[in-house]
Amino acid sequence: MSMAPQFSVIIPAYNYGRFVSRAIDSALNATGPTREVIVIDDGSTDDTTSVLAKYGDRITAERQTNQGVSAARNRGLDRARGEFIICLDADDRLLPEALTVFANLMEQHPDAGLVFGGYVSIEEEGRVKPGRVPPPMRLPLENFRDYLRQRFTIGNGRAAIRRDLFDGIRYPVGVTHGEDLVVFGQILANTGAVSTTTPVSECFDHGSRARRNFERFLKNGTRTIEALFDPALLPIDALRYRPEFEARWLIELARAAHKLGEMDEARRLYHRAFACQWQQVLDIRQMGRYLRSYWPNRKAA
Repeated sequence: MSMAPQFSVIIPAYNYGRFVSRAIDSALNATGPTREVIVIDDGSTDDTTSVLAKYGDRITAERQTNQGVSAARNRGLDRARGEFIICLDADDRLLPEALTVFANLMEQHPDAGLVFGGYVSIEEEGRVKPGRVPPPMRLPLENFRDYLRQRFTIGNGRAAIRRDLFDGIRYPVGVTHGEDLVVFGQILANTGAVSTTTPVSECFDHGSRARRNFERFLKNGTRTIEALFDPALLPIDALRYRPEFEARWLIELARAAHKLGEMDEARRLYHRAFACQWQQVLDIRQMGRYLRSYWPNRKAA
């Protein structure tokens, strides 16, 4: 076996044959440290398999029956040999200097388990927008709290994570929304993190992205909450943030129900959020959305 690379870039792909070459090429052509590229074809029915075959031994490509993105990423983690892991979405792209940026941060901060940078958003019509600038990191519990409160974001392709952290933490199979939130949250709560304002990836927006699927989000329900607040994977002090996060998540589920015209379900979810932490629901915007759930012909903001 050849010497282990410094980075393992894991790309899960399901029916993204039209995008996946962009992600693979960005990882192969990035400057700097050694890397391996692992692509898990999650049972695609389009041309993904033939696209991957063209790369030959330049990548490690494996196919599995369709099990979801979390299972695909976990299979990639099982194959990874690198010291650091980058999970890259098949429809996004690493910027050319990303691996060098990550390696420098890891060298400067050897105790950090996670390093991440900024990003650029590419809208469907081609308009380029700078993403949110990451703030400086603090202590793990503070970072965990601020992440749950959406004071900063971390996305796939924007972070490199020390491989040994995945010996316990894994992507939650069966969670269809927020599976990356679960992993980043648990890692932030358990280890030091370092951020840089330097952009390291491009995120491409398009209509088939999972976050636009309100029906699927509503069906996912509270699975994300249960997966995130696993007492076996979080420090005990981090568990106290569950009521606040649960209220926020239930409010987002209520908005999804409203957009789908399911007003009874929207009100039920708002009531559950109120029981978790009433302050979240009494926000002026949330109260407006709650009251609008009584008028089916009015759209939620």
